[in-house]
Amino acid sequence: MSLGTKLHTAGNHTRWVLDYAKWLLPQETIASVQVISSSLTMTVDTISTVLGKEVWFFTAGGVAGEQPTVTVSVTTTIPETKIDTVDFLVTSP
Repeated sequence: MSLGTKLHTAGNHTRWVLDYAKWLLPQETIASVQVISSSLTMTVDTISTVLGKEVWFFTAGGVAGEQPTVTVSVTTTIPETKIDTVDFLVTSP
């Protein structure tokens, strides 16, 4: 599911947080996560989960005018799998 379009400034290193608490059952937590950028110039790094309910990742770099998509794949302790996308528009500094 697309979570919308976000602006990312070229050259910035920005943290993004996706909260899955409302989607998860009370006893369910995130067991693993994979975050991938469609871009070679706007990368993602430092991927982590917080208390098993949120996914944190950072975007870095990018070229102004570029429109990459970040794909987030979450697997839970049940296990369920949820795949989301976030579209980005890279802007000039």
